[in-house]
Amino acid sequence: MRRVKPVSFDDRMSLVDHLDELRARLVVCLAVFGVALALCFWQNHLLLEIASAPLPAAHDHLITFGVTEPFTTTLTVSAYAAIILALPFVLYELYAFILPAFSKAQRRTITPLVGILSVARLGIVRVEQLTKNRRYAYLVCAVVAAALPGVDPISILLEMAPLVVLCEISIVLAKAFGTPAERLEGQPQGS
Repeated sequence: MRRVKPVSFDDRMSLVDHLDELRARLVVCLAVFGVALALCFWQNHLLLEIASAPLPAAHDHLITFGVTEPFTTTLTVSAYAAIILALPFVLYELYAFILPAFSKAQRRTITPLVGILSVARLGIVRVEQLTKNRRYAYLVCAVVAAALPGVDPISILLEMAPLVVLCEISIVLAKAFGTPAERLEGQPQGS
C-alpha cells in the first residue's frame, strides 16, 4: 500500500484513486485504534478504577454474574477508552480526506461553523450568550461580506446570506449538542 499524499482542491483524482486514499486512511485509523486498544487493555486495572470511582464506598469490590463477564467488561472499557484516545487521529484523517473537496472560499466559510460549535461544546461560550449576542454576529457577517469582492448592495447581501445561515446553523447545533454541563443540569434528579 502506498503512502497517502496530500491532495489539493485543484488535483483531479479518479474514483479508484479516491477509494485508494480512503482505504489508506481507514487502515491508519484502524492501526491507531489497535495501538490504543492494546495500550488501554494493558492498563485495564487503571481504567476500571477510574470507571468504578463514582461508586459509593460500600461498593469497593465489583461483582460479576457470568464467567466471561470480567473479560468482556475489561474489553468494553478498554475499547471505549481506546476510542477516546484514537478520536483525534480519526478526526484528523476524516478532515484530511474531506478537506480537498472544498475550495479555499468554502473552507473560509465553513470554519466559523466548526469554530462556534467547538467553543460551545467545550463550554467556553454558552448557547444563551450566542443567542443574546446574535446581532453582533450579524454585524461581523456584514463586515466580512462587505470586505469580499463586490461593491453593490445586492452582491453584499448575497454574500452575507450564507454567512448568516451558517451562524444560525451553528447556534442550532450548539443548542442540540450543548455542553455536557448543560445537559446534566436539564436532567431530573432521579436519573
